[in-house]
Amino acid sequence: METLVAAGPSLDTWSEYDWTNGVQFEDLPDFACLMIRTQFSVYQIVALNGRTGEIIVRGGAHFPAFTRARLEGSSTGGNLLKRLGIYVGLRMELRTGDQRLLTSRVQSITHVNALM
Repeated sequence: METLVAAGPSLDTWSEYDWTNGVQFEDLPDFACLMIRTQFSVYQIVALNGRTGEIIVRGGAHFPAFTRARLEGSSTGGNLLKRLGIYVGLRMELRTGDQRLLTSRVQSITHVNALM
């Protein structure tokens, strides 16, 4: 019986990734509002401090109300992390307290004027 395991991203694949289809939080003004659609959920995010990744987030199963959290970055779910970034095709990594949340893959990122 043969077992197949998906290979993780190689450093070459990671370095050749198209980093234009996303946002880096250090480039956002404080209080920028984003709507992030993932494969299975929608998240509303307000950037409190882009340099540290401090945010408030609402959406998905884990954030029914706005909750203070930190955006760690985006990844494929493995060891490589694009720190403080959200990119289409990758998964957001969020931290609240000592809990780490890995979302499904990001489908779209929309800048919005204000969140409801």
